[in-house]
Amino acid sequence: MKKSWMWLIIFMLSTHLIPKESKQILEPFDEKERYLLAVMPFEDKTKEQQYQYLGNPVADQMIYEIFSYQRFRIIEREKLTAVLQELQIQQTDYFKQETVSQLGKQLGAELMLLGSIIHVSENKQKKSLGIISKEETTLEISLEGRLVNLSTGEILAISKWNGKEKTAVKKALGAVKEGEKNKDGLISNALDRATKEMAYDICRQAPRKK
Repeated sequence: MKKSWMWLIIFMLSTHLIPKESKQILEPFDEKERYLLAVMPFEDKTKEQQYQYLGNPVADQMIYEIFSYQRFRIIEREKLTAVLQELQIQQTDYFKQETVSQLGKQLGAELMLLGSIIHVSENKQKKSLGIISKEETTLEISLEGRLVNLSTGEILAISKWNGKEKTAVKKALGAVKEGEKNKDGLISNALDRATKEMAYDICRQAPRKK
């Protein structure tokens, strides 16, 4: 019996001490090695009215995350917005080749990140035990991005990531007991996970300017 406990303790200690797989540390590029990048508002491909507002917030967060790795120079969003308004480019035209080329010339950008919100799903599961019920909500968001060389049209990197956020609400006799979280909070947290992963992946594939 003592041997069994001893082996159990050794196993628990060994699994605890083994380091978890960690991401590769991305070293920043020298200033002269960084391409000038424009991050476009993300296209909403869910075709649901309630998610159409997400394109600009996702792009803003992506800029913040990508900038933190210091592998690109990034065009300010206000400048991009001003050019889009000046050229009267509609959101439905953002991803057309002629639009991308025109924007690149106007902004002086060398690379462009074209992204899409592919899918948003909300799944609810309810479990009951006597007078207490538990409702679990899982919200999942899928993002896709392409890094494009504006002078050649070549796709330099493709990245696709899902972000998930879960909440559980306990109710007793119909009244909320604990764990309530609104949908906007779920969306924000799921997007945060997805954008962080995509920004890392895009920066991992970043080309050096020669």
